[in-house]
Amino acid sequence: MASITGLQSGDFTDIDVTYSIAINGDIGQTGQVLGSDGNNTLWINGSSIDREDLTAADTTITISGDGTYDGQVARTIKTNKVPNAITFATDGTGSRTGTFDGSSAITIDNRDTDTTYQAGDGIEFNPFTTPESIVANTDNTTIINTGGAGNKLSVLKVPNTLTFTGYTSGTFDGSSSLNINLVNTEYTAGNGIQISGSNQIQTKTDNITIRDSGGGSGNNLEVIKVPNTLTFTGYTSGTFDGSSSLNINLVDTNTTYSAGSNLSLVGTTFNLNKALTGIDSLTFTSTPSGGGATALVGNNYPAAGYQTPMTYFNLLSSTNLISPYFLHDVYDPSSAVGSSLSTTYTALFSSNLKNSFTAQSTSCCIELFLYNYGYTGNRILYLQLGDNTGTEWSVGTSGGGYGTGTRSTDRNSLYTDETDRAYVTQIWYLQGLSVGTTYTINPMAKTSSTLNFIYAGGNYPACILRGYYI
Repeated sequence: MASITGLQSGDFTDIDVTYSIAINGDIGQTGQVLGSDGNNTLWINGSSIDREDLTAADTTITISGDGTYDGQVARTIKTNKVPNAITFATDGTGSRTGTFDGSSAITIDNRDTDTTYQAGDGIEFNPFTTPESIVANTDNTTIINTGGAGNKLSVLKVPNTLTFTGYTSGTFDGSSSLNINLVNTEYTAGNGIQISGSNQIQTKTDNITIRDSGGGSGNNLEVIKVPNTLTFTGYTSGTFDGSSSLNINLVDTNTTYSAGSNLSLVGTTFNLNKALTGIDSLTFTSTPSGGGATALVGNNYPAAGYQTPMTYFNLLSSTNLISPYFLHDVYDPSSAVGSSLSTTYTALFSSNLKNSFTAQSTSCCIELFLYNYGYTGNRILYLQLGDNTGTEWSVGTSGGGYGTGTRSTDRNSLYTDETDRAYVTQIWYLQGLSVGTTYTINPMAKTSSTLNFIYAGGNYPACILRGYYI
């Protein structure tokens, strides 16, 4: 090692040692530092130097930054702020935007009053409560938002009702519990019926006269034969029980005939005698051939004295009195009866003139005679025919003429311009009747305004209802 001699004491800015510094020829060991015992400079162990600790206030904080520390005095490093800032903002006007680095306390209001909400389907927004609330909007009929625990949505009932009938009947909409009794009725077989092991209900047949299998389509009941046999004799003979088809020839070749009373026989032709005698009665058939009417037709020769006389026929007998009317009803009480009319149709005199008839023709006329007393002027009397229930006759279905094509029987029958009294005649023409069908007519009246009356009996004329065919 080179040696330096003549080193002088002094104050130097820098000392640049190229290789090492030796003290008394000793350059020291790893980890040694220069120290002094007060008299000499020497190498000492660096770990034995008494130093003060540098302590961080928070183990999660990393110690860094500017400044120096010589270890002579204990120090604690505290952070005045966090190294990075928290930035907050809203999606509204931004009035609550900002940053936070821990240097001072700050309160963030999480309520966003800058955003405008609108309630959609099934939602209701109430900004006037504290705090504001968003609730489910319910009809409170089928669903409610305060029913379940914690004010949860709760179904009250279903919107439509289930109706059931049968062994038991009722309705159910879920608003309350309901038990349905579905008791299964046990069946027992009666005469002609049997219940199989598979709970099938079948007919029980003798398979001699009737059977339920192997016969008609779908194993329908089928008659095999009648229980008793028809035996016939005469021109041809045999038996028949229906088990097979049989043709019987009824042609009778025996042409030996004899004529009875009021019959004449010419060859094989029978004719009525021109003079019928000894007959108790002549009865016509109720269903003449060809659908025409039965009749006794006399001689219509125009010369006097040649017409057919009616000998011993008593036309004055009650059995021979023939009225031109198929219906004739009279309401004529001994004391006068009056009815005050209203603006709604009511039956005349408590339905005293209600009648039924069986049609013998497809059309007829119904005639009514009624006494009207208009107590004040400018009154209209309306008349119509009703059915059993008081429905206007042309559309009535209870004995009425529904489907006949007859127009409405509602009629403007009389107008009085002052206090008037009149005997009113009203005729209705009914058509489209079904022959053999029974119809009901019940005359009804109303007025355009009150203080209008009808009367019958006493010193007033009778009220008459009658019908005749055209």
